[in-house]
Amino acid sequence: MTYFAIKHTPSGMFLPIRAGRQRGYTNDEPTNAKPPRLFTASRNAKLALAQWLQGPLTVSYYEDHNGEWDESWDRGKHDRKAEDMQIVELELHEVAR
Repeated sequence: MTYFAIKHTPSGMFLPIRAGRQRGYTNDEPTNAKPPRLFTASRNAKLALAQWLQGPLTVSYYEDHNGEWDESWDRGKHDRKAEDMQIVELELHEVAR
């Protein structure tokens, strides 16, 4: 089975998968302490990388002056570089025991 992952080429580390909640990936940093986040299509990995390269995203919710809820989106400062990242193809094989 073929999957795609996002690799930080200088370190060899991958953007990780998250357990449970599936939002907030822009706040993650490459690591080898967790399994890599896998995508079934290279297009999906490219879209995720494009969002990640824009920097960490924080969404704040607040009640406006009319009593309605609204949200504010903010991108944090970062030094992420597209040339440091790569979409890699991973082939998974079942191992008989």
